Amino acid sequence: MKQHTMSHVIQKHFSLRRVTCVAFGAAYGTAKSGTGIAAMAVMRPELIMKSIIPVVMAGIIAIYGLVIGVLITSAITRTDYTLYK
Repeated sequence: MKQHTMSHVIQKHFSLRRVTCVAFGAAYGTAKSGTGIAAMAVMRPELIMKSIIPVVMAGIIAIYGLVIGVLITSAITRTDYTLYK
């Protein structure tokens, strides 16, 4: 069985926390953009296609954050250090 040091576990935890924060940020951006699209549809229906751009950008940022989080997580290597050395 592979033994993990505490610092390795903490690094993995915070890396996964970053991915979660990126996902929540992208969801928040998509929700705010969606309300903007709804308001734009009522006030100026001819500009709806231009208001879709923020939703697409929020999705792109979510995918980018997920890729970077996975790359950072896979780059973390186990060392022989513990928290007390």
